[in-house]
Amino acid sequence: MRSGTLLLPVLSAFAVGVRLPQPPDSNHKAPTAITTVVKTCAASLGAPEGEVTVATWNVAGDEDARAIARALLTLNADVIAAQEVRGEALWAEVIGHLLTHQEALYNEVVARGASPSPDTALVQGQYIEAMGGAGIGVVVRGGFFGRCGEERFAGVTVPMPAAGERVANAVLTFPVLPGVGAFPFVAVHLDRPAGPSELGGWGARIGRAGRLLAGVSRSLDVDSIVIAGDTNTHRTFSRFSGLLAGAGLTEAIAGPSWPARLGPIPSLPLYTLDRAFVGPSWTVASVK
Repeated sequence: MRSGTLLLPVLSAFAVGVRLPQPPDSNHKAPTAITTVVKTCAASLGAPEGEVTVATWNVAGDEDARAIARALLTLNADVIAAQEVRGEALWAEVIGHLLTHQEALYNEVVARGASPSPDTALVQGQYIEAMGGAGIGVVVRGGFFGRCGEERFAGVTVPMPAAGERVANAVLTFPVLPGVGAFPFVAVHLDRPAGPSELGGWGARIGRAGRLLAGVSRSLDVDSIVIAGDTNTHRTFSRFSGLLAGAGLTEAIAGPSWPARLGPIPSLPLYTLDRAFVGPSWTVASVK
């Protein structure tokens, strides 16, 4: 495999914290969603080349489609995972803005002091129900989602552990970028305790999630995999990171990203909950 470059923008402004030991752990669990067909599709991708920018962003239930579209442009990323999108209709509206109002959106973003890439060529977007009433939206800018055989590959949903009646899913897609090629991209949003009564089993659920995500990587057996999203898990959960390390993945270390706000007031982030892990094909060039 060649050595590639992954640029990972994450919405955090400060890098503070102590990196604890994360011993590799090979206690993986292969998800049933990763079928033989999916493995065959992954094996057919080939090795990507060049540079890719990936972003993960929790929209925190914002329902202003135009504002979300502006933010996606500001990220300047080739592949974006957005968590807590309030429904497929909202995500379709966001993609519609990106497709039909690119010039106006670009001017709005510039007027607000940001410097989006002039290459606003977007978009293919997909939506996967990830938690009750909310889902993960994935965007490919200037590219498309790969096919599996003769059929359009809409993505594979991989259930993650959750408490009570809730659901938490990861989604596997194969973004294809001109001049780069295709690679497996897993967007994830893990469950978190809804109250003190759920704290007792939280660590075990995070461990199971780590085993499943590591199992996705091992099952696909492709060095170019990228896993990114809101893990609701700080780096002090060394077992989680150790499981992914045991699957051959390296974390792209970012600074704290939560909480971004206390009510309507911007706050100083304290915990690194938005995280990304990359396979051995990638070299992490920068993280922000």
